[in-house]
Amino acid sequence: RAAGAAPAPQARRRPRAADSLPAPRGLTRRAAALAVLLLVVVAALAPYLHATISQRAEIADARAELAATEADVADLEQQVERWQDPAYVERQARQRLALVMPGDVPYRVVGVAPSRQAERDPREAAADGVRASADRPWFGVLWDSVGEAGREAAGR
Repeated sequence: RAAGAAPAPQARRRPRAADSLPAPRGLTRRAAALAVLLLVVVAALAPYLHATISQRAEIADARAELAATEADVADLEQQVERWQDPAYVERQARQRLALVMPGDVPYRVVGVAPSRQAERDPREAAADGVRASADRPWFGVLWDSVGEAGREAAGR
């Protein structure tokens, strides 16, 4: 080259075939190794995750059962406290067992519908029962009550 001469235009570089190829779209070795590693980790951790989840469910069930049991215990303790009260015991004996205090005369009204029976004065109902049984022999009253019970059962 001469000192004052213009520089020669540089030859254009031709692209190589390797440079112009697009990147491979399939799995590379690195991606395949990463996928295999990920599968191994998931397979190794799956039993532990399953056990953890099932144990949490069992713990939640146990807590719910414990809460229900504690509620039952509280209810039973209240029942024990109620049974310590003599008035409650007396009321239950009258209602459940039809027991009466010494000197009381028990009366049972038969044949009156429960709604009408509740509206009647208890003294009036007792007086009607005494009059009806005083006028007739006991077996007549018994036979009438059996017949009335049969009519009520047939009416249902």
